[in-house]
Formats: sequence, structure tokens, C-alpha cells
Amino acid sequence: MAIGNAWQYKLNIWGFANESVMTQVITSDTTINSKKYYNLSSSNPLLYSGYWLRYDDSLRILYVRYRDSDYVNMNFKLNLNDQFSGFSFLGGVRNNFYVTNKHRISVFDTTLYLMSSYTSYPYSESCTENYIENIEHLSFHFLNQNVSYSYNLVRAFIHDQKGNHYYSDKQKPTITFSPVTATSSLAVKFDCLVKHPYEDDQLTNFIDSVSLYSYYSNGSYIAGNQVRQGVLL
Repeated sequence: MAIGNAWQYKLNIWGFANESVMTQVITSDTTINSKKYYNLSSSNPLLYSGYWLRYDDSLRILYVRYRDSDYVNMNFKLNLNDQFSGFSFLGGVRNNFYVTNKHRISVFDTTLYLMSSYTSYPYSESCTENYIENIEHLSFHFLNQNVSYSYNLVRAFIHDQKGNHYYSDKQKPTITFSPVTATSSLAVKFDCLVKHPYEDDQLTNFIDSVSLYSYYSNGSYIAGNQVRQGVLL
């Protein structure tokens, strides 16, 4: 863990067409009893925020600091079907977590360790959390009688002892534009439409910046050009 590590998740809520993108960032650190903790921050209420976390490399356990005590959020040494007491960001301290998945998967073009935990709550509520060791949350699914929602990791920036690591699902923006037509003017105006699969939610400007390069080849045929669409590499 390190200050500046960031995760972006795509949120899906059952019954709603829009999908929003949520960001979570480690903004600060502190030392408690000679152990370093990192604070997670997010402006979206569906992502946990304000908690202090620490990861023990020797034990391979992710801890959450809650009411002056450490609770297990995920133990990567557990085996399939093991039960453990821990902390859920939605349900608080629970004693009925089960390891439901443990294997290596290919995610973001990298083979990494996946572990899943499942717990149930009163009133027919349940949640499943999927973790990738050294990346943290991969996905989360919550279900009860009234609502079902999930979020899945689409981007991550992780700094560790080996350097900076950027993970992406490679969804790219597209630029739609009309090519230049015959003109005697030295000034040419391009009308472009820039879209991204994750920008349907008007609350989030997912695209930072884009560039469009054009050139003219002497003698080329430009009459009747059609609208073009390109994908940024």
C-alpha cells in the first residue's frame, strides 16, 4: 500500500440503465502501535471511505482498523470453504465469512491470485467480495429483497516496492468526426464527438484528454468523404 494508490470501479444497480464510475484513493497514512495504516477516501457513498487499512506481508492478511481494533478483511492464506471472523464494509464485524473461491486468474493481462468471501445478513441480505492479492478489491456484489448492486474494477494504479503498476480493462474512447471537404481556406474546422463506454453517467467526466491528428496528401481525393470513427490506442 502507498499514498496515491487508486482504484476505479464501474457500478451497476439492478433496474437502472446508467452505470457510474467510482474512484477510491489512498490519501494519507499514520502509525499506530508501530504499525503503518493507510486511509481510503471516496466521494461515492457506495464505496467505503474513511477506514484505516494495513496489509501484513508475512501473514498475507488485509486488516481494517475499526473502533481501535484490527479486524481481518481478507486472509489470503485460507483454504477453500474455510470460515473466519472478519469485517465487512457494509455489515461491520461478522463471524460467518466463508472462502468460496481460491485460484489464479488472468486479469488485466496478468495472472494473479483471486479469493472470494461470502457472508449473509439478516433480512435475506448477502454479499460476495472478490479480492486480488496486492491489488485489493476486484468486485463486490450485494443483494437483498429490495436492491441488487455490484461494482467491478476497471482501472487501478498501484505503487509498491517493485515500482508503479497500472492495470486497465482497456476500454477506450472513440472520436467521431467528418473529414475535411474541398476548400480554398487555410483554416479548417473539425467537428468531433468524443465518447467513452463509461461516460453514460453525466456525473463523471471519464476522459481526461484526447488528440486527433490529420494530414493532407497532395492529389488525394476528398470529395464525398463520409463520417469516420476511430478508437484511441
